[in-house]
Formats: sequence, structure tokens, C-alpha cells
Amino acid sequence: MVANTKGQEVWWTLGTDCHEERHRFVLVDERCERRGECWVANRRDTIEDAVAKMVLELPEGVRLRVATESDRSLGWVVAQVAGQLGLEIWHVPPKAQD
Repeated sequence: MVANTKGQEVWWTLGTDCHEERHRFVLVDERCERRGECWVANRRDTIEDAVAKMVLELPEGVRLRVATESDRSLGWVVAQVAGQLGLEIWHVPPKAQD
């Protein structure tokens, strides 16, 4: 596990902006610097591929959390995919991701 200078675990965040036909994924590091992004069709296979791509961007030992609007909104598939991968899921209000 990677730790910062204070001995805390290092987490990166995959923010998802869920739209009807496609979603925007943005990967940010622990300093909120953008490390990757992509647009994803609203289909389970493309969401799985995009999350896997973002996981591969992580340095060894860094943990990933996924921020999505809700498991009852259009982001429910994103939440399901993240949960099946054992990733931490944060449900946030849509305006919090702007």
C-alpha cells in the first residue's frame, strides 16, 4: 500500500458525470490533479472497459474510489461495476461533481 508522508493511505478518485447516452469519467490523484479521462457509452461493457482502463492507470498500491451520482440514477451501472470490482463507492449530489 502506498502511503503519503503522514503515513496515510493514498486514494485516487474516479469521478463520473452520468448522462443519458454516455458518461464522462475523470481520474484524479490525491492532490486533485487530473490523471485520465474518457467518455463512455451508457452500456455495461463500455463502462466495465473504462473502469478497468482507469484501474490500470493507478500506481502500485494506490486505492481507487468511484464517485457517482446515485445508484438510482443513470449511474446505477457504474455503481454496480465498481462494487463488483471491490472499489469504494461514494454517492454524491450531481452538482458536487461540477
